[in-house]
Amino acid sequence: MEETQVGVTVAQAAYIAGLIDGEGYFQIAKKQKHHPSIWYSPLLAVTNTNAEVLHWLRGITGVGFVVYVNRPSKPNWKPLLRWEVHSRQLRRFLPAVMPFLRIKRTHAELVYDLLLRQKGGAGRRLTSSENQEREQLRNRLKQLNVRGTGLQLSPRTREISNE
Repeated sequence: MEETQVGVTVAQAAYIAGLIDGEGYFQIAKKQKHHPSIWYSPLLAVTNTNAEVLHWLRGITGVGFVVYVNRPSKPNWKPLLRWEVHSRQLRRFLPAVMPFLRIKRTHAELVYDLLLRQKGGAGRRLTSSENQEREQLRNRLKQLNVRGTGLQLSPRTREISNE
């Protein structure tokens, strides 16, 4: 079987992309800790109630970690977990699944664009133009992540449109 850069097969990469499309999200967090420097931290997360599939993701890819998500518990709810992949690992992992993404491909491309722009070590102060570029990427991703369908059912044809 043919393998990708991160050691998963092409079939596994396609399956993982399906999980990301259906259960995942991309985020670019803006952070600032105890000093004037700002930095942008990309994240891929897949949330699910099936711990086995999330631990499989961690094991098969060798990246990220699985966390339990705090959530108000109701008697019939299952525990909610999340597989998270951050910066350096994400930079290595994304090229393996990007060709197979359908719904979240644009999200992944924005995050990958940010990852390619991140040069230098941690703590390097960004220039004004670098901050502006990163903020634009973050805002475009936030627009893609807005809740709601964004789709309307056409009354005449009963088909979905993006209007």
